[in-house]
Amino acid sequence: MPVDQVQAVVPVQPLRCGRCGARLHGTDPTPWRHQVTEVPKVAPHTPEYQLHTLVCRCGAPTRAALPPGGAFGPRLQALVAVCTGLYRLSRRTTAGLLADLFGVEVALGSVSACEQAASRALAAPVAAAHAHIQR
Repeated sequence: MPVDQVQAVVPVQPLRCGRCGARLHGTDPTPWRHQVTEVPKVAPHTPEYQLHTLVCRCGAPTRAALPPGGAFGPRLQALVAVCTGLYRLSRRTTAGLLADLFGVEVALGSVSACEQAASRALAAPVAAAHAHIQR
């Protein structure tokens, strides 16, 4: 990794001589460098929508509309589609992956729902690309 991408520098100095055990002091102006790459801890983002119902002066109650997308956001739907489509993982394996890596518990039916939502979202761009290629 280039030096400008290093997230943290952790100086590690020996306390004692490896041969005689004498206490060591000072700093090394050109230390040996070793980088450890790690993936970040990922936690699901779960906003709660509270849909208020208000009553008009005419007496009719009206509840606020739920934002589009259902119970799963577009990135989760896309991840499911990539797992089951591109990587050919089973729905059960995909559900297990979501639970193991992200702590997101989904039923097999929800995996199918995410696949269908991704398919609907991709229908127009795929049709446009197909039409462009035919021209």
